[in-house]
Amino acid sequence: MSLVSVPPFVTTHWVKIRPVSLDRIFTSRMIHALVASDSLCFPLILGGPFLHHNRAIVDVFKHSCMIPTFAYDLLNLHVKSCTPAMPFDKDIRVLHANVLTELEARLLSQRALIARTSSPLLTTTAAAVTSRINDLTRAEYLTSLDRKLHSKYSDHFPSALPPAHQLPTDVLYRIRLRDPQKPLPPRSYPCPRKY
Repeated sequence: MSLVSVPPFVTTHWVKIRPVSLDRIFTSRMIHALVASDSLCFPLILGGPFLHHNRAIVDVFKHSCMIPTFAYDLLNLHVKSCTPAMPFDKDIRVLHANVLTELEARLLSQRALIARTSSPLLTTTAAAVTSRINDLTRAEYLTSLDRKLHSKYSDHFPSALPPAHQLPTDVLYRIRLRDPQKPLPPRSYPCPRKY
């Protein structure tokens, strides 16, 4: 039996990498990785330095490798549950129509029971006519009262406003502002605080 000679494993280059889990929950700390030839069985082999840098806790009995900072188990990957996609508007309309159809079918017996036990609603025509007559009487009374007040105080209620050149020019009082250009500060309250 002849022994096949295996070429020695020699590396000359290294790179800095930061591996990320497939579900993107765990991100490793920056580690130095040796670049090897293509003869390896895996594209990336993580060993003791990786476990040490990420402070991994290896439990051989439970077959787990926990990263405590992420509460992440590297050996027992769980499928991440994703939220269901929002339905389209057309689907929502179809669901809405289906719900209404089902409700109508289930409540059909109650509708028949209510129709048998209740009496039909009769509109009281006389009350509606009386209410409308009262409204019209009240409006007519207010209109006549308005006419009486206008005739009684006709000097205060002119039929048409006079032109601007016919307005009185005698000034009874005048308000002079100290500084008419000064802006007034806005108040957030309706009156001064002392009142």
